[in-house]
Amino acid sequence: MDWPIRFGGNIELDYMRRAAEENPLSLELRPIAEFTRGRFTLIGNFAFEKPFSGPGTHKGMTFAPSGEAQVQILRRLSLALEYYGDMGALEHLPGVQRQQHFLVPAINLPFVNRLEFNLGVGLGVTKASHGVFVKSIIGWEF
Repeated sequence: MDWPIRFGGNIELDYMRRAAEENPLSLELRPIAEFTRGRFTLIGNFAFEKPFSGPGTHKGMTFAPSGEAQVQILRRLSLALEYYGDMGALEHLPGVQRQQHFLVPAINLPFVNRLEFNLGVGLGVTKASHGVFVKSIIGWEF
């Protein structure tokens, strides 16, 4: 029997160059929930991040949710609206306009079984969001 809701998670230790990220070393705990009905998929990622170096180290755990609403158009093409946010430290959440929230129209192209290419253009929707960006992901499903 296939369940309509699946649960999973990631634990990541991230390092990025200081030029790209003010807190270059962090731990991320990311519980994930996915709902699928026919050609429609809804995914929620609820990331909790703890920086270990940089100015955000003293702020404690931060909340950076993301998600995706996706509809499969063809066997090897789906369209999606993705969301990425950074709400800040859980202990002292800033006002919405000081948080980062992005909407990302995207396409997903599964090349072969379990290998997928994702491409999107992100648009900031709050004052703290940093404009427009292009993103791509090559993913392998285990």
